[in-house]
Amino acid sequence: MSFRRCATSCSATCRPLPSPSTTSATHSASRGSRRGLPQAIARSPAKRAGGCYISSRGSHFSGRQGMPDPQPQLGLLSATQRNLLIVGLALLVTIFFVLEAWHDHDEVQSRLISDAERAVSLARDEIVHYVEDQRRQLHIFTRDRRAMIEALAANPNNAESRQALKDRLADCFPEVLSFSLIDADGRERVVDSEGLVTASSKENIAALLRGGSPLPLMAHAHPGGYHVNLMNPWTTSSGEREIFFISLSLRRMARILELNQNLGLKLYLLRVDDPGLIDLSSDGSRLDLDRPYRLSSGELAGLHARRAIPDSRWELVAIPDEEALAAMTQGIVGGLLRSGIILWLVAWMLVLLLNSKERQLAARRAAEMELLESNRELYQRATHDGLTGLANRPFMDDALQRTLRHAARERTPISVAMIDIDHFKAYNDGLGHLGGDECLRQVAAILDMSCQRPDDVVGRVGGEEFMVILPDTPLEIAITKLELAQARLAQRAMPHPRGGVVTFSAGVACLVPDQGQGLAHTVVEAADKALYRAKDAGRNRIEGIELGQASGDQAKPGRLTQPPLEPGQLAVAGGECARKCRRCVQDQQAGLGLPVLVGRGQADGLEMTQSEPIETGYEIRHAAGIVPSAQACRARVARAEDDP
Repeated sequence: MSFRRCATSCSATCRPLPSPSTTSATHSASRGSRRGLPQAIARSPAKRAGGCYISSRGSHFSGRQGMPDPQPQLGLLSATQRNLLIVGLALLVTIFFVLEAWHDHDEVQSRLISDAERAVSLARDEIVHYVEDQRRQLHIFTRDRRAMIEALAANPNNAESRQALKDRLADCFPEVLSFSLIDADGRERVVDSEGLVTASSKENIAALLRGGSPLPLMAHAHPGGYHVNLMNPWTTSSGEREIFFISLSLRRMARILELNQNLGLKLYLLRVDDPGLIDLSSDGSRLDLDRPYRLSSGELAGLHARRAIPDSRWELVAIPDEEALAAMTQGIVGGLLRSGIILWLVAWMLVLLLNSKERQLAARRAAEMELLESNRELYQRATHDGLTGLANRPFMDDALQRTLRHAARERTPISVAMIDIDHFKAYNDGLGHLGGDECLRQVAAILDMSCQRPDDVVGRVGGEEFMVILPDTPLEIAITKLELAQARLAQRAMPHPRGGVVTFSAGVACLVPDQGQGLAHTVVEAADKALYRAKDAGRNRIEGIELGQASGDQAKPGRLTQPPLEPGQLAVAGGECARKCRRCVQDQQAGLGLPVLVGRGQADGLEMTQSEPIETGYEIRHAAGIVPSAQACRARVARAEDDP
């Protein structure tokens, strides 16, 4: 039994080499199963690679390779995975929106605190500036209007003088409510409005008359409105010390609070001596409030900022405006809900759209698959022989034209073989049409198996006639391929009604075309002549002829197919052939598609690779049991010498 050995330096013994018949049957079965065809119909006129029908010059018709996916999908994900991805992304975006809304809420709170500090500081400064400005204006007014004030003091009942002084005060102090003139004894010499001189005002007047400092500024209640009193001590022309004071409304200070408070904040003037009591807000005095006039303990604890007003009984505070904050929070939550609803609607619509597109794609691809399958069947019927599965005559004619054009461009040889089953009519008459059909299928399978290169084309062109197109193949290689086919047919040993086994004769024509047109008829006619010569010489022969030589066409002598070797029968490679034997092995492997065995005897026969040297005296044989003829071996040695 022969064994295979790895091409590298591995010394391990691999699996046994199968016999030639087993190799051929296994190879035919693997090719047939790979293509989805019956074992006997292992090849079509176009080479199949993964289910794609490829002609001799590369034109193809998409078979399985061109079919759409039976379960199409958009992109790399299935429908379920894509839907889960969309939902996951929508959920992540929703979480992002929630976190962003939370961040916005925290940012609003932080901004409110900083805004409160700034608003309280600005409002406090403006109130202090306003009070100081009013006091300075009052001092200037009493100095400039001394005569008018003394005239009214001399005649308090003079309505004209009173109105004149009041008009001048209104021009200088738009918020003035009334004025009063108090003498050194604390008596009211001139009173513009009753009740404005309260007990606290009298205490303040007494302190000023004694030369002390005025009491802290505070708000006074009066039916005419909450007000503050500004007092200015002055000395009359007669040297008497008196107090001139005016009562101002709190509208200007309420306006200051209104202008400085921001959205979400409320500014209040609180009494220092009575915590939580509101004296003034942006809406006016405590009488104008639509809320309790005293802050709750919670509001006092949640003050954002507070500042004391100098020389007064007030402190300015900022508290959150709950209504404004609720509106802002509602706006944030509403925006979040709107964004979330829009996001999930878009995700839902996207899922529906993609699922609809995928269903449409599935339906379209199913229709395309059905159409392509129908086209493939039509193409198969139009270009294939229904009995053997090989190419029919129209396809072979087209393939020959394309192969000739390519060979003319590349300046490479092309071999065309015409094959006829010997005494087929007698076989068909003896075993019937069913037996004849089976014989045709067996011969077709053997020819197809013997021509394995992607560009080799085998076809049935008549009843028992076949054609083989072998691009880039010299005559000797073409003859060797057909010899291999004859040997395989002999191994099948199909009995013939006339005795013996079924054989075939073949004629091969080879040329290197110089033009791609007009040569098809010539080469086929030459192959037919060689076929007739083989039949005339006794059949079961192969005759060859080379076309286009300078001295005219040269016929090659025919050769009887050598029978399979018996155990121990090996051809000896020695001398010049042994030195060029590696080239011989390359030709045999490329031409036959089968391993070549070398060794000193049947027992140690090893598979030869293209990279291993062969020593003189080693024996050589093919795995199919065919010994290369001396003529073919000499031809390979000559080519190897020309192209080392």
